[in-house]
Amino acid sequence: MKFALVVGLLFFSSPASFPLRFSLFTSDQAVIAEGVRYLRIICWTYLVFSVSNSLMYSLQSVETAMIDTVMSLSTICINAALNDCLICGNFGAPELGVTGAALATLVSRIVEVYAVSADTKALAVRFLTVLSVTTVGSCYEYPVESGIITDGGVTKYAAWADNLFMWLFTIPAALLSAFVFSFPPVVTFCFLKADQILKCIPNAFTCNRYRWVRVLTRGASQSPDSPALDTLE
Repeated sequence: MKFALVVGLLFFSSPASFPLRFSLFTSDQAVIAEGVRYLRIICWTYLVFSVSNSLMYSLQSVETAMIDTVMSLSTICINAALNDCLICGNFGAPELGVTGAALATLVSRIVEVYAVSADTKALAVRFLTVLSVTTVGSCYEYPVESGIITDGGVTKYAAWADNLFMWLFTIPAALLSAFVFSFPPVVTFCFLKADQILKCIPNAFTCNRYRWVRVLTRGASQSPDSPALDTLE
């Protein structure tokens, strides 16, 4: 979800680059002008879509997939109807052309976010609360595991750590929670994300021992797989 939000903000916050983007594909100023008009409206949908899509995938991860199907079908129907009205000016609506197409997409995306039940909104808030806690662990364990230790020369550590936690804890715990004990969806989601906190322990221990340091330069007296603790002194 963090990645989706970052991408949404990136596309939303760059209206100054719209003419440059279109100039990569055409030199027709009329086409570029129409494209800029479209993007100035459609850029708002990037924010809405990043939120709605992330929430839908969160619900799918705990087998609540019907909401996504209903919302997707509703969005398609609303978008198609509004396109017919706003692009061509049918049923008494103004004929807006490209601007109408952008407005139709924006409205359908907004409806997709707000046309959910109160229970769905409450469940989404619980999921986001869990993510806000586990993100703290991710901000430490991921850079240490896949950054410091891997870049230091122990390239297999991340694969071992991720696979061990996934197959020995995350998947078994989530399966037992969902299908054996029938715990609430948010509890199952906690088990799915708990490894982001738990991996901080072995990652911190491994990182602070400095056994991950390797000599990686050519012509070094030590082999590439031998520790180079003397370089830290």
